[in-house]
Amino acid sequence: MLPFRKILCPTDYSEPSQVALERAIELAQHFSATLCLLHVVPPVPNELGIETYASAALTDADREALDSTQIQLSALIDKCVPDGVKAYPEARLGHVADEIERAARVEEADLIVIATHGNTGWHHLVFGSVTEKVLRQVRVPVLVIHQPQT
Repeated sequence: MLPFRKILCPTDYSEPSQVALERAIELAQHFSATLCLLHVVPPVPNELGIETYASAALTDADREALDSTQIQLSALIDKCVPDGVKAYPEARLGHVADEIERAARVEEADLIVIATHGNTGWHHLVFGSVTEKVLRQVRVPVLVIHQPQT
């Protein structure tokens, strides 16, 4: 398990995920690990209300969203990740928790650093927590950064 060689850090561009990115960068520096910055674009239902995101069925809008996300992630890396830390962007299309698990497996991550927004009450009941789903699905250690939204 130690030392970490590859750290996966999912982001939704929120303030809590920015704090998680800062912690992931610190760990990457300490362990000389590679940092994979991930953003998952959720599927958009088509006119029939059916979500499609199989790679063979990518629409132009899906491709545009993924390209745009890749550019945003690269800009975030350029802005936040110091020289000497190896980092790369990863944009995916699909259900967030599932794609985080898939990315962890495919990228062979040793650690996931993820934020939790601290939602409670009805919002948590209705929408659940991506972080909780990730914790149930993945087979690698997960560092959860608790940052309530302000």
